[in-house]
Amino acid sequence: MIEDLQDEFSAYSKPKKQASPKTVLFALVFILWLIFSAVYIFISLPKMRSALAETDAINIIKNAKSYRISAESSPYTLYFVNPSNGAVMPFEANVLYSGSDRFHDAIEGLLKGPTDSALSEGYLSYIAPGTKLLGLTVSSGYAFVDLSTEFASSSNMEMARKQILMTLSNLDESIKELVVLVNGTEI
Repeated sequence: MIEDLQDEFSAYSKPKKQASPKTVLFALVFILWLIFSAVYIFISLPKMRSALAETDAINIIKNAKSYRISAESSPYTLYFVNPSNGAVMPFEANVLYSGSDRFHDAIEGLLKGPTDSALSEGYLSYIAPGTKLLGLTVSSGYAFVDLSTEFASSSNMEMARKQILMTLSNLDESIKELVVLVNGTEI
């Protein structure tokens, strides 16, 4: 009798369904991907932290509002050449705020050349007219400034470079070296 009941019960019970090989393979690949991603992130984390620390990106983002004095323009000290003594001299000028960072705004102001008041005082720029800023990065005491091809025709390259370096180092005293690129190629 018990055997009859067992036979009857087994007739009504459904057999257990086994997972398909595709499902097992997918689950295995997914688990391996999770493990690989976790290991990759764990290994890369120190590099990401040092890169962020080197570029000071976190502080730049936190202090971005402090760089803006006005939505329209900000006063900057730009360096132009005083022809009477041949020295690169500071000149205060209001520079239009472009929405970028303070280094970018200052160099944009410098590339526009001396303002009317600076010209009336005799200041001039050795940076070739029409020079455009293509890119600018400041990192670990270096400023990398990428300019358009017009810069290569500057009448006095040494003085033009000095104008750029002094304008940038006035904003951040840690900037000691300038690397000038023209269309991405170092000159």
